[in-house]
Amino acid sequence: MSYGLCQVFIGFLRPAVNTLLADMTRILLVPLIQILKIIMMLPRTETEITACGLLAAALIGATYLTPLVVMLRAFAKRGEDTRK
Repeated sequence: MSYGLCQVFIGFLRPAVNTLLADMTRILLVPLIQILKIIMMLPRTETEITACGLLAAALIGATYLTPLVVMLRAFAKRGEDTRK
């Protein structure tokens, strides 16, 4: 993505332009940034870098997929209850 295009997106996400979109973006990015900050504090040998990468991937996956799985299960359970 070019730098000029990034500036267009950043301008669109400014709270003055679109408060809801800016808040949603912030809510989605804060966990990612916090996970990466934690991973950056860990030691840096070759093996530890690999382990940190796997840990970061697992944490990011769990953080972003858990709410989706919970909602899907709730909807599936709700659908089963209405069929009975």
